[in-house]
Amino acid sequence: MKEIKNCLAVCIVTLMGLASCIEDKGNAGFTSVYADALYANSTTGQMVFASEGNWKLMNLTNASWIDCTPATGKGGQWAFVKMNVNKNNSDQSRQADFKLQDVDVSDAYVNFSIVQSATRGDGSFGNAANIRKITGTDGSEITVDYNSYDCPINIKMSKNGEVLYAANITYSAYDSTITVRQANSDLKGRYLQGYLPESMKLISDKDTVLLEQNKGLTYGNAAFNLMRKNNYGEYDVQAVLYNCEVTTLDSEIILDSLKYQKLTIVGGEKQIKRAYLKLTLSDNKNSNRYHSLDVNQLLLGIEDCNPFALMSTFRWVRSSRLIQKAEGSGLTYEVDADYNGDESISQMTVTRSDGNTVTYTFDY
Repeated sequence: MKEIKNCLAVCIVTLMGLASCIEDKGNAGFTSVYADALYANSTTGQMVFASEGNWKLMNLTNASWIDCTPATGKGGQWAFVKMNVNKNNSDQSRQADFKLQDVDVSDAYVNFSIVQSATRGDGSFGNAANIRKITGTDGSEITVDYNSYDCPINIKMSKNGEVLYAANITYSAYDSTITVRQANSDLKGRYLQGYLPESMKLISDKDTVLLEQNKGLTYGNAAFNLMRKNNYGEYDVQAVLYNCEVTTLDSEIILDSLKYQKLTIVGGEKQIKRAYLKLTLSDNKNSNRYHSLDVNQLLLGIEDCNPFALMSTFRWVRSSRLIQKAEGSGLTYEVDADYNGDESISQMTVTRSDGNTVTYTFDY
């Protein structure tokens, strides 16, 4: 009997987690089966394979959350099977087992599994509460609206009535295009599973938002730079260093440190702000996963809060845990938080060693 080894569909081939694969051994009349990664807020995906003979696909676990079409096909060609899936509204991943069978040869088959992750594309759990408003005692206010896939579609950030940033975000089902309509330009890109930007960037003729992975580091010490820049030379960038290994879409992301730099031009003069912060994280490993936004981005205040990091448009800079303490650049930040019954954050107070204190209240 010929059988291909069972393998989870969601095995990350790079830290970016943009593809899934199924490994095989031997030849049972089929190629390997390759499948899209399925996030908690994914509703469609595709698996691809080829077979020598005519085939049929069987859902061995009768999992009701996934439906695959077509379920039969001809041999001698590539097969493209659409996966229609329900959102995973929980904090646990789920698995469906399949058997791909040659209809004429009983011992030619492939057993494999498809896994839908517990986390959405933004890194929050499938049952995370969507934060719709944040108010700070420093006069800051942030409002966010979401679509049915739990993706932000409107964001507005202001302080003392002055709008610091506002955008409308659309996700086209027709051509998988994401468009961020800002005051001065429209950022565009294509999105992948989990509504993550393809190639990890959004661009316009005036602005660019880009996530880059630093090379040459050991796997457990991966690092990412998230940069936002415009044609005038202004930019802000945060660099995060991991203290963990990421092996699945649901792996906990533990940050070791954060570097931040921002250049603005005021009256023709360049002004640069820098911070290097060593991080101490909460003992609660999921303290930043039961709500939609990455609330750690409020650490430095709303003026230095990158909206794309706050929305977790690029999930790889999001710590799974709340920052409890940050030290460096002559300052210490201490964070206290209260939580709701569903483990989403209710209130967060950031106290700086220079006496500056801001308390943020979260509404859902």
